[in-house]
Amino acid sequence: MRILSAIFACVTLYDVAGCAPKVDFALVTSSPLPSMQKYNGYIGKDYWVSGNILRLCEGPTSLHCSEFLKPGTHLKVDGIVPNHSEVAGTSIDDPYFHVVMDDGRSGFADAATLPIITTTVDPVVAAEECKKKGDPKLGMTAKQVAATCWGLPLYVNTKVRQTGKYEQFVYSDNKFVYLRNGIVTAVSVKGRRPNADRLLH
Repeated sequence: MRILSAIFACVTLYDVAGCAPKVDFALVTSSPLPSMQKYNGYIGKDYWVSGNILRLCEGPTSLHCSEFLKPGTHLKVDGIVPNHSEVAGTSIDDPYFHVVMDDGRSGFADAATLPIITTTVDPVVAAEECKKKGDPKLGMTAKQVAATCWGLPLYVNTKVRQTGKYEQFVYSDNKFVYLRNGIVTAVSVKGRRPNADRLLH
């Protein structure tokens, strides 16, 4: 019972009794802490959410993170709350960025998650550029296909037969381009993913 009372007193008198070091949640634009330096370069830059797992938090903690930011949301990273546990000798890469959105709202986002679920390319600008480049078309060469909005394929399936060289350019979202002797013969968009081996026989 005495142990429980002591723990309760320590939690209650956190700052007064000095049971644990006070955590400073003040924002900084860079940090000298070794585990923080890799995040310094994100400060002051613009990002657009590209997935649906980035949460906006009320504070620099995983508690009170009720909102998932929608893909396309524009964020400005204006600060970071360093990992102060390192001061006590423990290095943990769990800082939070402070972000501001176009509608004036602000909050915190996990620094480890933000870089992998955002892009530095404005999706509106990217869509305009994509529209200018266009999609692959019949009769194009492999080089012309790479210059379209689809760009280079994730990988290429190749089959050489007596009638020529057949290639299947594989893209994400179940998109495919088929070439015979370097010329596009078919383009498949959002269809059921075909069996590559069957198509190349």
